[in-house]
Amino acid sequence: MKLGNKQLVEKLTRSAIYRDYARAFAATTGLPVALRGIEQWNLPMRGAANENPFCELMARSNRVCAACLEVQRKLTEQIGDHSRTVTCFAGLSGSAVPIRVGDQLIGFLQTGQVLLDQPTKFRFDGTAKRLVDWGVKVDLRKAREAYFHTKVLSKKQYRAIRRLLEIFGRHLSILSNQIALENSE
Repeated sequence: MKLGNKQLVEKLTRSAIYRDYARAFAATTGLPVALRGIEQWNLPMRGAANENPFCELMARSNRVCAACLEVQRKLTEQIGDHSRTVTCFAGLSGSAVPIRVGDQLIGFLQTGQVLLDQPTKFRFDGTAKRLVDWGVKVDLRKAREAYFHTKVLSKKQYRAIRRLLEIFGRHLSILSNQIALENSE
């Protein structure tokens, strides 16, 4: 029985190697990690270990959720063989690594919700103004607190984390090819 992309990604997500890696990645980096299929259009870090509290707070609003989904679209459009990083309206970065079966793209391994520069009052005030302009109902005091507690990494640290994600993405691609072969027999 041949598996579709969605079933293959689900099987990868349930695999021991993925679960072990996700736990180790989250414990080591303090960042969330998620594996999502190409057909999924949701917020992949929602409910993940180490989800950024600011992002969790923002995801409660439909308007902000739409902005986050736009970041997901940008992350995954025209992706080649390496990771891609995109920065959201609030200045947080996220990255995606393609997962393939042969040449066929089936999903993405993602991380992020991190600042690559120290948060500033100026940057938060711009973010808060945008939220108000969008009509988002949010407790700005809570949003400020969550924003200023966002994990900050140097660009060098984040590049190393992306490299780890790329290496694991290649392992998942190898595993997905094995699963696809086993299920085609």
